[in-house]
Amino acid sequence: MLAEVARVLKPGGRFVAYTPNREHWVERLKARGFLLKQQPDHIAVRRPRVIVELLRKAGFRIERIFYPPAPYPFYRPIDRLLSPLPVVGASFRFRICLEAMRG
Repeated sequence: MLAEVARVLKPGGRFVAYTPNREHWVERLKARGFLLKQQPDHIAVRRPRVIVELLRKAGFRIERIFYPPAPYPFYRPIDRLLSPLPVVGASFRFRICLEAMRG
């Protein structure tokens, strides 16, 4: 899919994504079928480093990547508090937001 996006974008064109983060604790529960189920419209839920690598292989340069907290009132404060921490922080980064430019 990323190769096709790169093909149709003109040089300097931007690709923007907002996608689930496989490292978030909720996504880990879903992957194991524990209490929650993965949404059927998500064809793949990947870790940020995998998405970055796939984009680079498709000819994109990463301009910006960030992790907004969960939009849900109960989880949002927890994500905000814990996501900046080393080691455990990745488990509290709800979604991956990134902007990449076609090279």
